[in-house]
Amino acid sequence: MMIPKKHIFSLVVFSMALTGCDSAPYTNQIEKAIQSSFDEPEELSKKFNRYPSDQLFFQSVEKTGKCEPSQDKANVLLCPVNMRVKQVKVGEPIPRYYDVTDKISIYQKDGVWKADDNLKSQILLSIIFSD
Repeated sequence: MMIPKKHIFSLVVFSMALTGCDSAPYTNQIEKAIQSSFDEPEELSKKFNRYPSDQLFFQSVEKTGKCEPSQDKANVLLCPVNMRVKQVKVGEPIPRYYDVTDKISIYQKDGVWKADDNLKSQILLSIIFSD
């Protein structure tokens, strides 16, 4: 029994397509999750007219590898990323920019990707230990 060439070709193309697939979430989904985690505390600060002395602003993110399940938390993925953040310190007119490479915790809630609540603290620690 011989397999038709069109089936072999289809199988090869399908295999190549699957090999190129990356695990979700995608970079744009991670970006939205990080941006919303940065925006929520900022909105609370504005509501209560309180501003932290070191404000951190998200600039961009790039996913650098496949996300892996967290060993500690169920339904949480650890995604390797490169992030660019801006830090504005009170009394310093020129903001500082940092490139942070780390694995961030991300999870899905009601079909929307969310970044871990401690993300800003995690980034600040990365900045402190890299200086």
